[in-house]
Amino acid sequence: TPLYSSAASDVYKRQAGNGQWFGHVFTWTPTVGGLLNTPALINAQNFFDPTNYEGHVIYNSLSFDVNFTTTGGAPGTVNNGTSIDCGNSFAQNFSMRLLRTEDFAPGFYQFSIQGDDGIRFSVDGGTTWILSSWLEQQYSASLRSTNTLFPNGICLSGPTNLVVEYFQRPADARMTFTATPVSTINITDPVDASVCVGDNTSFSVGNITGLTAQWYISTDNGATFQLLQNGGIFSGASTGTLNANMVTANYDGAQFYCELSGNCGAPLQTEIATLS
Repeated sequence: TPLYSSAASDVYKRQAGNGQWFGHVFTWTPTVGGLLNTPALINAQNFFDPTNYEGHVIYNSLSFDVNFTTTGGAPGTVNNGTSIDCGNSFAQNFSMRLLRTEDFAPGFYQFSIQGDDGIRFSVDGGTTWILSSWLEQQYSASLRSTNTLFPNGICLSGPTNLVVEYFQRPADARMTFTATPVSTINITDPVDASVCVGDNTSFSVGNITGLTAQWYISTDNGATFQLLQNGGIFSGASTGTLNANMVTANYDGAQFYCELSGNCGAPLQTEIATLS
C-alpha cells in the first residue's frame, strides 16, 4: 500500500512523529477464514482502508515491545496522545502503520522486527522494506534482523523516515521493534590547503571503514561541483584521501568536498575545503 498520498484530507492518516512513533490504527475484514500464509492471500487483504481508520496512538521509545494480548487488545487510552475513542479496543483484525522521523547520529545501526502476525520495516518512508515478515504467523517464528544482510550495520545519518507496519489476526497480538547502535562514524572534515605551484598536498576525511568515498570539485567559487576522477594532478578520488600532486596555478581557489555512502540512507557530505 503506497504510503502516502499528499492529499490534505489524508494527512491525519500518514502523520509521522518527530522523535516519536505515531501509530495509525485501522480495522480490516479478512477475505478468507484460513491462515494468511501465502503472498496471494496477503495481497487480497486491505489492511489500511482509509474508511476503516480508527485513530492514532503515540509511542515515545525508538525500540518497543507491545503486547496487546496482555493489555486487552489494540492500542487505546493507556497510550499517551491517543486519538482513539475512550473505551475502544480492537481485539482482532486490526493493523497499524507506525511513522517516525528519527534524527540519527552518523553511525551504523542494526534493526530487528518480530510480530504475531505480520510485521515489516522501512528506513525510506515505506518505499522499500528492508525487513519483512508479512504473513500470519506465530511470534516465535517471525524474527527478522538486518544483521543477516548487513553484519556491519546500516549507515544512517540525520533525519530518517522510519515506517513499521503491522497486522493482527486472532488470537495473540504482539509486535517488537529494536534499534541498536553498532558503531559511530567519526568523519574528519577536510581542511584548507595552501601550497606553492609544483608542490604536493592532500585532503582527508580520516577513517571511513565501511563507507564508500567520492570527491567532488568546484572551480567556479562553489557555484557548481563536479564528480572528480583520477587523472592530471589528482589521485585517490574515490578514497578517504584525495591527493593533488605537482599543483598547477589554474587550481588556485578550487574547492573540494567528499561524499560518503553506506549500505543505505542518504550519503554523508563533508564540509568544503579550499586549495590556495
